[in-house]
Amino acid sequence: MEYIVRLYGRPVKSFKDQTEARKFMVEFMQLQQLYQKQFDYLDQAVLQSDLSASKQVLQRIMEMK
Repeated sequence: MEYIVRLYGRPVKSFKDQTEARKFMVEFMQLQQLYQKQFDYLDQAVLQSDLSASKQVLQRIMEMK
């Protein structure tokens, strides 16, 4: 029997053994949660930043035109 791991209905990977499929799914979901945490940290950093360095870069670019 073939076991297919799906994410939002799309097949991610297929396995011949159910135990391997479950192990993969757990590790895959943990990895997805870690990615989400990274994005959350980036969002927090951007929201807390005053963006002064990026404003200087943009100003310099605009002056070069």
